Amino acid sequence: MGMGWGRAAAAAAGLVLAMTLAGAGARAGALDDVAAAAAAAAAARLAAGDGVAAIAALEPLVEAVWAVAPLGFSAATLVAAPPAGYGLYEPRPDRPFAPGEPIRVYAEPVGFGHGRVGEFWEVAFDVDLAILDAHGRRIARIDAIQTIALRSRARMREFPAAITYDWSGAGPGRYRFVTTLRDRHSGKAGSFELSVEIGG
Repeated sequence: MGMGWGRAAAAAAGLVLAMTLAGAGARAGALDDVAAAAAAAAAARLAAGDGVAAIAALEPLVEAVWAVAPLGFSAATLVAAPPAGYGLYEPRPDRPFAPGEPIRVYAEPVGFGHGRVGEFWEVAFDVDLAILDAHGRRIARIDAIQTIALRSRARMREFPAAITYDWSGAGPGRYRFVTTLRDRHSGKAGSFELSVEIGG
């Protein structure tokens, strides 16, 4: 006989939790109660046929994990044009940049904080840039080169970080662009590196 929806939901939630907390060490203990309550609530709502409420019941667990997670990136790439939104970007073809061509970057940060501005939730980052040559030697560093922010009535977790660098004085060659996002609302910081080639 098959497993009921409630038991299936609880088992699925338990599996997701185990995968999420694997290797989390001491932090896992602090999340146990939140996880158990969220899984039970989600299972009950799913058993009652309310999928929307079941998903909402998992929010306390997602929020707890999000709060302790380091600032990371689920995507970071060079793009051909400014993105139209989260996940709505066109990867740049793998070819050298022309001298003076804007260097456009798209990233999806994870684990950031939220601030309250009036009626809105705000996500905001200061952006630092370090430029290394092909041998890893730092040739430039610019802190707070720009700020990216977005306000919404929803406490969003899907933030499209769109960054444009204008490095018109660069000579031909291969460079490594190390971008650091410093979260204004959590104090966390995270970095990613992209390879950039400037043509002659």
